[in-house]
Amino acid sequence: LVDKALNSYPKFPGHQIVILAQVLVNNVNAGYHQFVNMPVVAFNGEKVKNLAHMYQMVHQSQDDFWRFEMEEDKLIVIEPPPVQSEDAELLERHNIQFSASKDLPALLPKTSP
Repeated sequence: LVDKALNSYPKFPGHQIVILAQVLVNNVNAGYHQFVNMPVVAFNGEKVKNLAHMYQMVHQSQDDFWRFEMEEDKLIVIEPPPVQSEDAELLERHNIQFSASKDLPALLPKTSP
């Protein structure tokens, strides 16, 4: 990862390498805990351009499963509803104050009441 960060160049304006730093232990993601410090290359078949792009794709997905494709042909496949229902408990257990940077939710379209 250090070599990639120091020696690679953006492939296009706005390109960022998105890294899955760690999978937090939970029943909904059992079996994926060994995924550490891995570049995410695609989500549900679409190339990831940067963190904001991936955030938008995940939060706007209507798919039955989320497929995170990593380098070296690694794959994480999870169901959105169970994952979303576990968010609050997972954040509390690991003392994480926010599920995302404060600027990312502003990228999503506003929903009417």
